[in-house]
Order: sequence, then structure tokens, then C-alpha cells
Amino acid sequence: MKFRKTSRILIAGMAIMTALSITACSDDSNKPAAKSTSTTTAVATRAANLPPQPTPEELNAQFQTAIDPNVPAAEKADMIQGGADEALITKFVDLAKSTGATLSITKVEPYGMDELLATASFSINGQPGELQPVFVAENGKWKLKKQWVCDSLGAIDPNSVPASCK
Repeated sequence: MKFRKTSRILIAGMAIMTALSITACSDDSNKPAAKSTSTTTAVATRAANLPPQPTPEELNAQFQTAIDPNVPAAEKADMIQGGADEALITKFVDLAKSTGATLSITKVEPYGMDELLATASFSINGQPGELQPVFVAENGKWKLKKQWVCDSLGAIDPNSVPASCK
């Protein structure tokens, strides 16, 4: 996950440097500089249309609800990107319960154009560690990224990955 974050930062940095070098080397009649400005405006507009960035506490509460076996799967479907199917939700909840998983989100930061990267301390089968759940903006809400849920299930138990992840 850290490799993807580093890659995105590197690509974004290269894009900014390219845009700056094109602008610095162009005169007023050079059209690429104008495209760079309109692209920057489009990027800013997309970012402005995102829901407000939640606090770690808000995302933590959402995550706890998503793995709570007492909350019906129908209520959880809207917490995972794409309105996850019941099989995926059930596998996620069952695996969290069977491994005694605990999780506490401590930090949230922008990640790409429409995603957030959370930092969380966790424990699975009594083994502590750190996770980085990814949340994606969808229909005005921040939701767990479906691919992150699928990857997490596969990392803990490759046999627990439902067909909707493949």
C-alpha cells in the first residue's frame, strides 16, 4: 500500500513539475500552457465536489459499524464502495469476529483525487500491527474501498474471498 502512495506522490510531483516547466518555457501564444490551466481547474473542481473529509473518529465509528455482527448487512451495504453484496459483508464481519479483530483509526489524509487513506492500529488474533484502510467518495459519502476489503480478506484467509471480489 505504501508503494502505491509513494507512486502516486511521485507521479503527482512529476505532473506538477512538468506543468511548471511548460509554463516557464512558453510564451503567450503557446497553447499547452492554456491546457495545463484548464486541467488544473478541472482537478480543483473535482476536489471541491467531494464530501467533507471526515475525522478519524467519524471513520472509526463507520468502520466499527461495518464489522459489527449486530448490525444487519442491508444497513452496511452503503458503507462499502459499490453497495457491496451481502456475501462480501458477511465474510468481512465473520472474519473480523473469528480473528478477534480490533481496529482504531488514528489518522486520515487525502489519497488521490477521490480517496482517503486512513492509518489504523489493529490487532488480529492478538497480533498488533498497523493498517491503512482506503475510503473512496461515492454518492456524497466516504465508503470503504471495495478492493481494500477484498484484499484484506484475501490477506487473512485466501479462502474467504467471495466471488464478487474476483
